[in-house]
Amino acid sequence: MRTFFALDLASEDKLALEKWRSKNFPFFHRPVPMANFHITLAFLGDTSADKMEKLLSGADAIEAAPVRFDANQMGYWQRPGIVFLGDKQPDDALYALAQKCQALGARLRLNKEDKRYHPHVTLFRKVEQAPPVALTEPDFSLRFDHFSLMQSIPARDGVQYRELERWPLRNTSESDMSIREQLARGLLR
Repeated sequence: MRTFFALDLASEDKLALEKWRSKNFPFFHRPVPMANFHITLAFLGDTSADKMEKLLSGADAIEAAPVRFDANQMGYWQRPGIVFLGDKQPDDALYALAQKCQALGARLRLNKEDKRYHPHVTLFRKVEQAPPVALTEPDFSLRFDHFSLMQSIPARDGVQYRELERWPLRNTSESDMSIREQLARGLLR
């Protein structure tokens, strides 16, 4: 089973991005289905049943803060033919979470990408030339309070993504923790 860690966009955010994309690029070809909008944290590749339990247990131990992603710039990568939305100043919490997810995958010897991490939401795939300039600049403020383990399922018309599991993102400073959390961590005496 092909898996990856991701931040799955909320339904209302997916709708807003789709509306912007449709308005700005009504005739552009090969759009990513709106249901597939996400930000990849770590691509894991083929994950055996044997490694799945270790992956889930490892993800249970990940502690990370909520993530902000301001989709405020459009980009194009020629080699893979990807048109995407990025963030001019990505949140440090996003990089920290991605690093933890990637480290977990590496510990389990799952697919390790050597490429530099560039958080983005893919809008179009297999594009042979850069798109025209958008009529309106993208300006979306996306917030995430959980991260997910996703499965990539091949389909006749591309791929579909299915959430397998999700974990909460929450601030872990003492002032943000409940009394129970502080006691469990040995912070109160």
